Amino acid sequence: MRQNETGELMDEMKNFGAIFGAINNPYSKAALEHAEKYYEFIRNNKTDVYKIAENTQFTLEQIIMVKNFLFIDEHNLEGEIKRFDSSFEIAQSWQRLAYMPKDIQLHDITLIKHELKEMELMNKGFSQQEAHDKTEVEFGYNYTLESNLYYEHLREKNKNQDFDFDFDLNGGAIRRHGRTH
Repeated sequence: MRQNETGELMDEMKNFGAIFGAINNPYSKAALEHAEKYYEFIRNNKTDVYKIAENTQFTLEQIIMVKNFLFIDEHNLEGEIKRFDSSFEIAQSWQRLAYMPKDIQLHDITLIKHELKEMELMNKGFSQQEAHDKTEVEFGYNYTLESNLYYEHLREKNKNQDFDFDFDLNGGAIRRHGRTH
C-alpha cells in the first residue's frame, strides 16, 4: 500500500470510495454522510494544503486561509456561531484539488476563488450571506451553479449504469466497471 508523507492518507482514502463517482446525487443521505466523514478527514489532514497549492495557481497561504474558512473556523451564520454545514460537492472538490490533479474541474477552481473573495468581503464588514451573494452575482464566482451543472451532467451520463469500483492503492489507479441497463 502506498503511503504519503504522514503515512496514513492511502489507508484513509479507502473509506472514501463514494468520492470517485459512486454517488452522483450530492443531496442524498449517502452523500451527506460521506461529506461529514470527509470533512473530519480534511480537518485532521496536514498535507492537503501543500498538495492543493502545488496543483493550482494559488499560494499555500491562500489555501490555508480557505481551508480554515471552510472546514475549521466558526462563523456567524444567520445569527448562530457555527461551522459551515458539510457539503458533498465541496468535499469532492477538495479531494480533486488535493489528490486528483488530472481530474480538477472548473468549479473546483471557482470554489477557491469564491471563498477568497467571500473572506475579503467579510473582512470589509459584509455578513457571510451578503458576502456569499455578492461573490456569486457581482464577481461571477458561482460555485453552486457550476457544481450543480457538473452533477446534473454526471446523473445524465450515468443514469442507466451500475458501477463497481476497484481501488489499486499500490499503483494509484481507480477502475470503474459499469453495466448498462
